[in-house]
Amino acid sequence: MVTPDETVPPVPPDHSVDGVLAAPLTLTEAAPAPRAHEEATGVGRIQFATRRGRHGVQPFAVELLLSPATHPLTTMQLWRVQLTRAEAQASLHWSTGEALLYPLIGHADVVLTTEDAAPYYAGAIGGRASVHIPPTPILRLVPGVTGGMTCTLTLRDGAACDLLVVHTTQSPQRFPLCGAIAWQPAWEARPVGLGTYHRVVTDFVTPPGYGLHVGETQQGPGMISSWPPHATPEDVHRLEARQTSWEECFFCITAQPATAVLDGLYSTGWAIQESRRILNGSAHAMPLGAHRMQAAPDSALWYWWGYIGTALTKQYNVGAHDVGVYVK
Repeated sequence: MVTPDETVPPVPPDHSVDGVLAAPLTLTEAAPAPRAHEEATGVGRIQFATRRGRHGVQPFAVELLLSPATHPLTTMQLWRVQLTRAEAQASLHWSTGEALLYPLIGHADVVLTTEDAAPYYAGAIGGRASVHIPPTPILRLVPGVTGGMTCTLTLRDGAACDLLVVHTTQSPQRFPLCGAIAWQPAWEARPVGLGTYHRVVTDFVTPPGYGLHVGETQQGPGMISSWPPHATPEDVHRLEARQTSWEECFFCITAQPATAVLDGLYSTGWAIQESRRILNGSAHAMPLGAHRMQAAPDSALWYWWGYIGTALTKQYNVGAHDVGVYVK
């Protein structure tokens, strides 16, 4: 049986950068070699290489939050990367699929290298001081037919940088030559829902040829999102019959535990019906069906979401509360 998502260890909320974002992770051993990551996560998935700082102290933290090895997923991986001091540097490499860098807080310089080209500076990613202000542009990366791609992240401006890296092997197309990169500004944040269902949703345009859809949702204390259910029973039946595909992941920030009520089906065939505590810094694989998210009575809830698949394409209308705003 697949290990339930609540086994993902929460990150303590103390000493946060913006009062809510979880504290830096602590790693006491040397970073694993890239080969170790490849063996643990499968061929074609992201491999990480990291550089130790002065006196053997690691100025970075890398955590694999979600993967097919431990969660009901088949193609998606979600990593959290934290760069905490000036010498911090982390590199990620992959040869297939699609990767996406989603900055939470702080700045990092991005250098890209392909197998047939010298390294080049792609720009700086991130810049916001809190997840409760509008997001900064994201970076999409797809390797080309000539081989893999390496992305090196180096801390910028001295302040800590915290970002998510999501990868999928289910890229709809492979770009020619040296691959493709795409910087994307956010859509304007829009209010969605009425009354108890009010929240603010920001999503990013998915360019042609890319498969990952990402965005973020903010809701006030006690508010509810992702309800009524995103998918109809027919959508779930089609997934069960392997006529469609669907994977979705959340990363959550909340000062007090929130609640999720899950009722649906994963692409692995695992059906779930449960109520789950959502802790600060936790990540969760979400089923196709219902996954109602309710903030604690005395705490706002922020969560990043990312999905890939053919079962649904989410579209939001101002003032709607999910009913009739999803199209196939």
